[in-house]
This record gives sequence, structure tokens and C-alpha cells, in this order.
Amino acid sequence: MNLNNHILFVRADASDVIGIGHIMRNIPLAQSWKKEGGEVFFISNQLPNNLERRLKNENFDVIYLKSCLPGSAIDALQTVQMAQKKHANFLIIDGYYFKSAYQKIIKEHHLKLLFMDDFGHLDHYYADIVLNRSLISKQISYSNKEPYTKLLLGSKYNAIREEFVKYGDHIPIIRDDIKEVLITFGGADPQNITLKMIEVLNRVFNKDVKVHFIIGATYKHDIELNKIMHSVKYDFKIHRDVSNMADFMHSADIAVTAGGTTLFEMAYMGLPSIVMSTASNQKSSKVFADKYNTCLYLGNALNVGEQLIISNIEKLKSKELRSKMSVNGQRLIDGKGNERLLQEIIKIK
Repeated sequence: MNLNNHILFVRADASDVIGIGHIMRNIPLAQSWKKEGGEVFFISNQLPNNLERRLKNENFDVIYLKSCLPGSAIDALQTVQMAQKKHANFLIIDGYYFKSAYQKIIKEHHLKLLFMDDFGHLDHYYADIVLNRSLISKQISYSNKEPYTKLLLGSKYNAIREEFVKYGDHIPIIRDDIKEVLITFGGADPQNITLKMIEVLNRVFNKDVKVHFIIGATYKHDIELNKIMHSVKYDFKIHRDVSNMADFMHSADIAVTAGGTTLFEMAYMGLPSIVMSTASNQKSSKVFADKYNTCLYLGNALNVGEQLIISNIEKLKSKELRSKMSVNGQRLIDGKGNERLLQEIIKIK
């Protein structure tokens, strides 16, 4: 596939309020587009400085909109003008304030459009492609779309970042005992579940176990975190805004995490996990657990008590259970989503 002189626009935002997921889940496709010779521009209303640097380190261009309400008609028209000025070949929009009217404006200006969806909640879909990677996406009828709109639904379109692709053929080593644990609750973790986990694990692990806490670019609870450091009884380290998440997943025996894109990545890596949802777009988490047995799902993170977390960590001490979860995850996510997405995009006339 040759994308020389082909330009991809991604319209998405990130902040400590909405998190960084809308940006992060577009990086894999942007990497693949770049790898095939194309150019990538991220168009944003706001980004944390750390995330902007990360995008630029990937050799993506970042352009900011002039002051406007995200998702408004002015936002759409500014995006159109930028896309036309750069002769963009394709536009992706990702965010919950991009409604039907926004898509309609984009299509009225004859731009090729992919809309990232999670809920099937819009009045109408005008995009050329609607992409919903959720494990429950096929339960949505999507009858409210244009005749030309193509639906790409399910985990087969889950795109994997380049840092994960290098582990594509690896078979996870399932140790007899848990030696390394990964804790990650997204880029912002507004509910500060990280703090809760630091305290809970005092009742589970000692110095024989290494625990890695990954916090993101928009995490704002450092003061609270620092106050309890002295009371931690196990071996631990806190890492901020890492660019090698795949390496942490590769070395861990289990993880405790939120849902979302991270859960797909853990399945791909064959990493057994305990999952607590922190956002309404993480309904796939329960399906991962109940239907595919790749994780243990505990429910909404704010309602999960310490004893439930501890009892499920005890369950994962079973090597047999971890082995089954690892195999199930790698069977579900094959890592070819990038390729499938690119093939569908270049078909749009």
C-alpha cells in the first residue's frame, strides 16, 4: 500500500476532564498511515503539553483551532478550512460532542470522513465510515445512517500501536507465582483509583512482588499520592506518561486496570487482568470477562470495595486460570486491525 502524498486529519481533544483516550486510540492508525508514506495532522481545541510532545515525537503535526466551542458549527467549519488548505484525503473525528450536524457539515464540503463511535447514540450518521470497536457494537442497529455509510464493527478493527506490534508472535510466560503487577487507570484517572489500589495492595503483597503504577499526562493527584508513599509495604514504582506500555505488559503477570483501549491491548499481549470501569464507554469490559474470559470484571470502580479486589487478586494467583485468560485474550485480538482499517479507508471514493 502506497500512501505517498496522502494526508490524514484527526480531529480530537484531550484534557484532565475528558481524558486522553480520544487521542490515544487514533495513534495506531496514524502510525500505520505514516508508515505507508502519508502525512498525519492532529487538529485539536486543547491538548496537555505532554501529549502534544508525544504526538510530535511520532512526527505527527499538531494544529490548534481558534477559540470556539468544541463540536460547534464553527469548529466544523474551521476543521474543513484546514483540511481543504492542506488537501487532506481523509478526516477522522473522535469525541462525544461531535454530533450529527457536525458530520453533516463535513460531508457537505465533500471530505471523506470516518466517525469513531462508542454508543450508537446519534440522531443520524453522515460519515463514510462509522467505526465502533466495542464488543457489543453489533447489538446496535445503526439504521439511522446514509445509504453510503459503511459500518466497521467489533474487535477485528481494533488497531494496535507499533510498540505492541513487535510482540506479535510472543507467547507469554506464565509464572507459578505472581512476581510483577501492573496498575493503570488511564491518562487522567479523575476518580483517583490509583490511590485506592496503592492502599489495597498493602493487604495483599509484600517485598517479594514488584508493582508498577502507570499514571498519565493529565493525572492531577500527585499531592495525595505523595502523602501515602511512606506507608507502602511492597516493592513499587510509579511511572508517568510512559511510551513503552507494551514492555510493562510483557513483563507483568497480572494487571488491574480500567476498561477501554488498554483492555484490548492487554488481551493482545495475553495479560490476565482485573477490570473496573471508570467511564460509560467501557461496557465491553463485562463482555471480555463473561463471554471471552480474558479478565475478571468487578463493575464500576467507585462501587468496588477493597475486599472484592483482594479476593479477585487471590483468584489470579492460580496459574491455571491465568494461563486460560492469556490464551483467550490472544485468540480474541489478532493485531491486524490497522491493516483492515487502512484497506477500508482507501476503498472510499
